[in-house]
Amino acid sequence: MKDFGFKPVRPNVIDLATVQNRTWTDILRLHPEMRSCISCGACAAVCPNNNELTKMSVRRTIIELRHGLPLTSEWQNCQMCNRCSLVCPKGLNTRSIFFRLNTFEALNDHNQTNAEPTNRK
Repeated sequence: MKDFGFKPVRPNVIDLATVQNRTWTDILRLHPEMRSCISCGACAAVCPNNNELTKMSVRRTIIELRHGLPLTSEWQNCQMCNRCSLVCPKGLNTRSIFFRLNTFEALNDHNQTNAEPTNRK
């Protein structure tokens, strides 16, 4: 193998066993069946919001949650139509996941607005 004078600092691999993502952990606690998602994209194919205007993708949101990435705001465009759940080959209730995300978001907003300032003297 030829030496190019540099070596990778660390491999570019996401280890799902070590991701510290509280939202995903909370969702898995409530819906353990989400571990069986195979990211096939059937949910994204039937989503009425998966278009050029909204760029909403159920599949992308689940992948972002799973990998601990920051969620894009497009998931808030979910109409709760339940089409994604109807076509899921694993039978996952993805609609309830988006409902939980709305609940977690509301709780986070409530906790942030009611938190006391930390810089009081």
